[in-house]
Amino acid sequence: MKKEAMAALLLLLSVPAYMSCTNDRQSVADSEITVKQEALLEGTVAIADSEILMLDMPDDVVLNSIASVSVGDSMFVISDVSGKVYGFDRSGHYRCRYGSKGEGPEEYVTMGAATLTPQGEVALCDPYRQRMLMFDQLTGDFVREVKFADKALTMIHECAFVSDSVAAIDRYIYNKDNSVYATVNLDTHEAVVFDSVQMSTDNVAYPIGVHSLSVSGGQVGYVKPFDPVIYRMPGKSWITIQTDQKVLTPEELAGITDFSIMTYADVMDKDVFMGYTDIFVMDGYIYLGCFDMEYAVVDLKTQTMKRYGYQKDPLRNFIGIAKIISCDPSRNMLVGINSGIGSESDRLYLYRLDL
Repeated sequence: MKKEAMAALLLLLSVPAYMSCTNDRQSVADSEITVKQEALLEGTVAIADSEILMLDMPDDVVLNSIASVSVGDSMFVISDVSGKVYGFDRSGHYRCRYGSKGEGPEEYVTMGAATLTPQGEVALCDPYRQRMLMFDQLTGDFVREVKFADKALTMIHECAFVSDSVAAIDRYIYNKDNSVYATVNLDTHEAVVFDSVQMSTDNVAYPIGVHSLSVSGGQVGYVKPFDPVIYRMPGKSWITIQTDQKVLTPEELAGITDFSIMTYADVMDKDVFMGYTDIFVMDGYIYLGCFDMEYAVVDLKTQTMKRYGYQKDPLRNFIGIAKIISCDPSRNMLVGINSGIGSESDRLYLYRLDL
């Protein structure tokens, strides 16, 4: 079982994901709540229905393994692992490309993160040149450039806008530089750290998770490794998960000096609470993923949590629910991709949640 789980972990991390999940139409509940970690539900999934959306692309557009998806009212903004970013309408038809690699005024050297702004622009984060490039969502036309102070975007892993001028970011952990959660301000061009983790790495840049922060209604929800608390910016407890498993102490977390995927593998058989690597906040639910081993759904209305295991299903992909990398909060809809070896990059998997 441990060998199979490790294979799933390595498979998942073969495709990075950095994407935003935003919605300003409805605020997430402000109250702090507690949920109980129930037994894993086998043989069932937390979805009401699913759909495979085929992406219609011209011959000269090739998605080299999907890395991120950002969901807008009328568009999907999709990046691939080579750093190309494309726009597709909600029917899956190709519309445009956003920028290109290079050192020109409308180009990016490195693609750190791609996301949508509240104004409907596509923001591409270039940590090498410490700037965001903004493009028109529908046409791909260049709109403007926003420069930031030195190191504001360094080690950026994903980005999600909180307001017109403020975005929340998470960064890779690198050695003892573990101040991973920050905001960047487009007006002041500065970054402000709002939370960190205790562990460090051994000369390797490693992310907290695949998608460890999510924005909905101007609220930022985020997770930390091995932590039974879902947090809300700036560093406030939001949802506490009651668990019978062992929870690592701050001292034990600080003792992790080589944090990586192997850290999780080392505790798999020790009944340790591993926490969650992904969070997607929607109007009615919060989806929490833990690599490809299990996922949980918190019902914000009933303030309950259910845990599910992945399982094979021909329609919903080879693990039952495809690798989730985005959501549409107002529709309580998750967006996934097939991340398997040799998998197709010409489709998205859409799931509507219903417990």
